[in-house]
Amino acid sequence: PLSEMLIEVGLADHQLTSVKVGQSVSLRLDAYPGRVWDSRIDAISPRSEIRGNDSVFVSEAVLENEDRNLRPGMTGRVKIDCGRRRLGWVLFHRPWESLVTWLFW
Repeated sequence: PLSEMLIEVGLADHQLTSVKVGQSVSLRLDAYPGRVWDSRIDAISPRSEIRGNDSVFVSEAVLENEDRNLRPGMTGRVKIDCGRRRLGWVLFHRPWESLVTWLFW
């Protein structure tokens, strides 16, 4: 049945700490670049999987497919609403975490 679709989103390990079950997701598919679908994260896998050349944690969200335009295997991009952050955090949190790991590990 195509009335509901399960979307899978691959999360890198550094993204895993910012994503929680229940956060909103906006999906934009390559087949329909001008359209956006909204959903929520329903589950996050507790272990990683190899997808392509990357090791990712798979999160799942259910998406309503009322007009039945969505098909299994379609690809696209998602935007997960992780809340608001200060500009300094956005720009410097990853370099800071890398430096701390390098110095103290």
